[in-house]
Amino acid sequence: MHNEVPTSSAGKPPIHLIGEDYDIIAGLALGIERRSPALSKMLLDEIDRAQICERGALPPDVVALGSEVEFLDVETGARRLVQLGRGSRSTGPPRTGARACSGS
Repeated sequence: MHNEVPTSSAGKPPIHLIGEDYDIIAGLALGIERRSPALSKMLLDEIDRAQICERGALPPDVVALGSEVEFLDVETGARRLVQLGRGSRSTGPPRTGARACSGS
C-alpha cells in the first residue's frame, strides 16, 4: 500500500518548515553556493516554496529537524529509528513556538 502525497500546482509535494529550520537550511545552501551552485539553488528554490510554520502548528504528519522518524524496509521488515539532525552544529532540541502557520 502506498500513501498518496498531495502535490502543489507545480506537481511537487508541499513543504512545511519551521522558521528556525528554514534559516538553518538557507544557511547551509548559501554555504555551499561556490562549490555546488546547482545544489545550493535547488535547496533555496525548495525552501522558498515552503509554508512557514511555528513548531506547534506543524501538521501531525510532518517531521522537522529534531524529529524522530522510523523507517521501514518493506522488503526485509527491518525498522530503523533516526533523529533528523543538524550535523555537528546541533545545539540541543529545537524550540517550540506559537501555533501560527503562514503561506509562502
